[in-house]
Amino acid sequence: MVRQPMNTNTNYTVKDINIMNIDERILAIKSNRITDRQKLVLILIVERSVPIIGMGCDYSAGEIASALGLTRKEVLDILDDLLELDFIVTNVFEKSRSTMITPRFKKLLEPEVKTI
Repeated sequence: MVRQPMNTNTNYTVKDINIMNIDERILAIKSNRITDRQKLVLILIVERSVPIIGMGCDYSAGEIASALGLTRKEVLDILDDLLELDFIVTNVFEKSRSTMITPRFKKLLEPEVKTI
């Protein structure tokens, strides 16, 4: 086995620092309008997205359901709720889906915990 040298790059940009602890920021959102299951779906969407190249989370509703132990119907309902709250945008192509968070939701992820 060949060992790869460890990446010791510590030149973080402001954007890198804003991405750190995003799971905790999502879980810390205080609102009676967003459920814990919705937060888990949002975490999965954020973790699977590559916003620098404009690529959203490419998981289908079934794949999200499987990853989180939910039913496909529950995930579809959650996605509909998140669309209604303007937290995500999603495009469905045949049997695939691309989902990204919106600027409105990104504002909630700023370092201070905000109430919606």
